[in-house]
Amino acid sequence: LKEINEKFKEDFIKSAVSKIQKINGFERAKDLLEKIENREDDISVFAEFYNINNENPDYDFMLFLGCLRRCDYSASGGVDLELEKINNMEDVYTTLKERIKTKVKSDSLWQENILEKIDPLKPIVLVAPTGSGKTEFALLWTEKNKRKLIYTLPLRVALNDLFFRFREADHAYFEKEFVDVLHSTAFIEYLEREKVYKSGDIEKQLTAAKLLSSPILLTTPDQVFLTSLNYYGSDKVLAVYPLSSIVIDEVQTYDEEMASIIVKTLQIVQKLGGVVLVMTATLPPYFEPFLKGRFDFIDLQFDFIDLQDIKENVKNYNIKRHKIKVVDKALVKYENNGVVVEESDEFKAWLSKFSKKNTFIVVNNVSKAIAIYQWLKNKNYPNIFLLHSRLIEKEKSRRIKLIKELIKPNKNEEEISKLKQEGEKINPDKPAIVVATQIIEASVDLDFDAMITEISTIDSQIQRWGRAYRNRDQDYNEEEPNIVIFVGEQEGKTKIDRGTKAIYDKKVIEKTIEVLKEFEGKVLNYDDERTMVNEVFNREVEVEGYQGTLKDFYIKKIRENLDFLKYFTVEKKSQAQRVFRRIAGIQVVIP
Repeated sequence: LKEINEKFKEDFIKSAVSKIQKINGFERAKDLLEKIENREDDISVFAEFYNINNENPDYDFMLFLGCLRRCDYSASGGVDLELEKINNMEDVYTTLKERIKTKVKSDSLWQENILEKIDPLKPIVLVAPTGSGKTEFALLWTEKNKRKLIYTLPLRVALNDLFFRFREADHAYFEKEFVDVLHSTAFIEYLEREKVYKSGDIEKQLTAAKLLSSPILLTTPDQVFLTSLNYYGSDKVLAVYPLSSIVIDEVQTYDEEMASIIVKTLQIVQKLGGVVLVMTATLPPYFEPFLKGRFDFIDLQFDFIDLQDIKENVKNYNIKRHKIKVVDKALVKYENNGVVVEESDEFKAWLSKFSKKNTFIVVNNVSKAIAIYQWLKNKNYPNIFLLHSRLIEKEKSRRIKLIKELIKPNKNEEEISKLKQEGEKINPDKPAIVVATQIIEASVDLDFDAMITEISTIDSQIQRWGRAYRNRDQDYNEEEPNIVIFVGEQEGKTKIDRGTKAIYDKKVIEKTIEVLKEFEGKVLNYDDERTMVNEVFNREVEVEGYQGTLKDFYIKKIRENLDFLKYFTVEKKSQAQRVFRRIAGIQVVIP
């Protein structure tokens, strides 16, 4: 400890060493070593050296402990703590700007205009349209502050798509060796089978990802945002916060429990000098007060980026993309033998109207998606695809690549032929119909002509709509709508089915339906869609003895959860992850 104290000048290391020196546990450590050498069974009395004060943790000490733990795991696993060949982070980002300009086919980037005016080391929030280039903004922001990038997304299919965009696509943003993914062993093993990683490197790659060693790491929030729960080993993650730029993409997907944990963890990141960018197209109004530090017990101070002055340069901001129609019918119904398609006249009519368009059908669970897919297959529609979370990664990836090729204006028939499976009915001259669950709501770059969707909450709806009319240059000007929303009906009244209520808050869905009907027939731009989000959460509700707006109801819930978290901790990371993984779907591997 004396040698460490003399060698390192950083204040947090000196503070941690001082803390360790005051612990009267060194003699106990010798006794513990003797017990282990003698192979004695019960050593629990010697094992507990340090208990975290959950109300006021010593983050200097935990940071130091995390650095030691990372070094220990690195040495044991034979994996570099940081990528050895990188002299500094400029090596990672050296050609990024040029690659982005090549990809978007423009020499002028609206993202650069914004970044010139802000301090990249301050925590910021970017609210911008779907398909506008938020991902590219995040990368250019990270390039400016020259740190390790930890990019988080809640949905694995979106992360997988980003992984290939970052390092495998024709115009990839980074060199392959700089980018890793951490969320699912199944996906990493799939990458090995596809020769993305060299044979035999899979264990080292997974260890490196778990150590957060890569300069660019794509991951789910449950891997890096649970340190506020103080599970065993969380200090290992905490140790990379001061080195990192952390992106929280699609923040609207988190319920009040998840939001509470994120808010608490963000305070730790800020305390340790990490920098954070929060991004979404549909920021829930109840999240904003916590990020702006409007409560005495929250010391966050995020700057919100205002796009109003440059919105004419921001893709998909002013363009009128979506015209909606609300249908008081259900797409499917529950019967004793499972889920079956309702086969309403309205559903058949809209399928007929969209028969010459690439059409996206989005429903709220896997059973519904399978039922509609099978029904369409039996009707002999060509180019029918099914996407959901239970598909194995290889097949999911293949289908998404094939779908992208089929719905492009200029199809690559050679690539389509490579991706097509034997026996699969594919006709490149016909439009595609894709049936999917909400796994495609976030950050998957798909552009359909039309959409038929089940009702969901307003933020979820707008995210879904973002996969329609995404990469267009002109306003949508057809008389018929391009977004049709089936809200459910029973005996002449709106009826939200049990599958939908199991996923989404019934209160928010009811107010969403009210607002959607008020905006029917209007061609919507991004400001209209943000207005709809605010409208929903400013509606009055009566629930659980509470009367007031939905926004204030959720603020109340988050505050209650934050009070509870002061005294809450978990032993294992797996316990903490259960909270987050409710939205990630079930991982099933079929041999």
